[in-house]
Amino acid sequence: MIYLSTAQVVPSGTSDKYCSSEGLDEMKMELEGSMAVIEEEGRREIEKKKNEEELGGVKTLPFIIANEISERFATEGFHGNMITYLTLELNLPLW
Repeated sequence: MIYLSTAQVVPSGTSDKYCSSEGLDEMKMELEGSMAVIEEEGRREIEKKKNEEELGGVKTLPFIIANEISERFATEGFHGNMITYLTLELNLPLW
């Protein structure tokens, strides 16, 4: 970088148009425009993440209910099979 003064900084390899005050104003406008684009992209990413976080909730409720029903059905089946095994195979009394 070439330091013209404490108020002006011009990247090396740039043309002399940035050395004038009009050139600096033009450079500032370019930077502000690119910063606006970056800010807009940032806003879009934040909105996208918010939309992703909002998914779920009520949409997942059927899966949760189906899982609970399946778990209870499997548990009852296991208990029935265990009682049959213990009484018939191991000849244990029910009471």
